[in-house]
Amino acid sequence: MTDVHEDARRTDAPMAMGDEGDLARLRRLVADQLPGLAPRIDKEGYHPQTFLRDYGRVYGFGHAVDHGYGGRPGGLKGVITGMEACSEHCVSTGFLVWCQTSCAWYLQKSGNTPLKRRLLPALCSGQQAAGTGLSNLLKARSQLEPLRLRAVAVPGGYRIHGTLPWVSNLATGAVFAVAAATSGGTLMALARVGAPGLTLRRAGPFCALEGTSTMSCRFDDVFLADSEVIAPDEGFDDYFARMRAGLILAQMGMALGLVQGALTLIDETHSAAQPANAFIEHQPEDLRERLRALRAETLAAADGLDGGAPGRFDEILAIRARGARLALDAAHSALLHCGANGYLAHHPAQRRVREAYFVALVTPALKHLTREIALAKSGDPLPAA
Repeated sequence: MTDVHEDARRTDAPMAMGDEGDLARLRRLVADQLPGLAPRIDKEGYHPQTFLRDYGRVYGFGHAVDHGYGGRPGGLKGVITGMEACSEHCVSTGFLVWCQTSCAWYLQKSGNTPLKRRLLPALCSGQQAAGTGLSNLLKARSQLEPLRLRAVAVPGGYRIHGTLPWVSNLATGAVFAVAAATSGGTLMALARVGAPGLTLRRAGPFCALEGTSTMSCRFDDVFLADSEVIAPDEGFDDYFARMRAGLILAQMGMALGLVQGALTLIDETHSAAQPANAFIEHQPEDLRERLRALRAETLAAADGLDGGAPGRFDEILAIRARGARLALDAAHSALLHCGANGYLAHHPAQRRVREAYFVALVTPALKHLTREIALAKSGDPLPAA
């Protein structure tokens, strides 16, 4: 990964996710900047920090955060809608938005009130960059791999050892959430780039997502104070149950936006001048209808989570899995619609295909989701790790 830092027809979402003026301003910001930035983000490893700060100023990362901590109205709907607006042009940027909002979501669900008061306003405004290092935790809870970090209690906090292979949005001074095994279970805490004993190394190179500042993070006796603990090992299972559904559902912003972007490419080429396009497997009318239905399902689930009636967790997993499959189908169709031009290395359809595979692979990956759904249907879900 190159470490580059920097200080047509559509299927519209119902826009009841907060202040419509904020959303209109966000869409203008996205339209003005992301079409030009996306190729640089993809090919040059350009990390769009200025855009993210502008996003925080115009729209904010705190729609699912209480107003008293710097949040804005809109709930998870607002989170998903903002991410979708970015991902329509650039899934890398949508993913970075997810990283930032996820860290805010973890703190919102935390019982550590002083930490929330100290950090959440800056996270919500984008003044404090943030990442999420919980891919390992999600896999560990499904018994797909062990927790890679260990926490040893010492006076005033914990000493952390181990390595996380991929953590994203790690700009200078960024904070990021980590989970570690303790003698009594699991805890979550905030680490900060630049902490003594923390070594970052560029991950990749990847076929896409090069501009996400994704790093391997090695913890060699890194001290994390008690004041930085998001969720202690006592009661961690309850905390994780409160946090996990919103974390996973929010990823739908990437899927929905990518599908809309793929449909835009299809609309530009699906015409009477190309009659063979009518024989491509996934036609735009079908994709558009699937997008409408999936968006409605996603936003209804967001309403349930915001209202305290989340429903069954396996239903959230099923929505996320359908999002990954639709992203793959839409990107595949867009590339075929573009014909030989779509096979050119610089063509946006190429990037859309690579981004779609990221949506299907980012934790929880499609295979992970499918496994969990099958286990739930069998009545034999895995115990919590």
